[in-house]
Amino acid sequence: MNLQIRPILSTLKRHRITCTLLILQIALTCAIVCNAVFLVRDRLAWMDTPSGVAEDQLVRMEVGDIGARSDMHARTEADLMALRALPGVQVATVMNSLPFGNRSWNGGITLERNQRESSVNTGNFYGEGVGETLGLQLVAGRWFRPDEYVWMDDVVSARVKVAPALIVSMATAQKLFPEGHALGRRVFVGENE
Repeated sequence: MNLQIRPILSTLKRHRITCTLLILQIALTCAIVCNAVFLVRDRLAWMDTPSGVAEDQLVRMEVGDIGARSDMHARTEADLMALRALPGVQVATVMNSLPFGNRSWNGGITLERNQRESSVNTGNFYGEGVGETLGLQLVAGRWFRPDEYVWMDDVVSARVKVAPALIVSMATAQKLFPEGHALGRRVFVGENE
């Protein structure tokens, strides 16, 4: 074994530039591989971030129409009733997005009506029974009552100006009201109260 390495070392002593380039190439390759492994490990750590959602119990469906329909609300209610009647379905609802999904609705919450900068930026999830559907647990307050739900097109068209209630995460509540409790406090989402 020693006899096989000796000619290689002897050759490398005579060609110092080649030896230096070889060592630099090995070091650079090692740095690139280590960086790639670190990036992959970092991405995998993000993928393992707990969402707080009952992911193993959810099924997402997307429905679309071609053209405008006047009976959209009635058709949506009929579709939801049909889904809820299926065996094994516990909850069915219409939502705008899912946590860690392929699209998100984000917006700011302010404490004053004409405040220029948002007090906190959040992901917004809209839909009847969203918290219950996602398997979330309330820390304080209550879920929405049936009379507090409004259709999104009524909000967008400004037929509804004031939301009677809002549910925020504990982290959002602490950012908005670090000095105390968030229950019963007034906030503004976009242009609306």
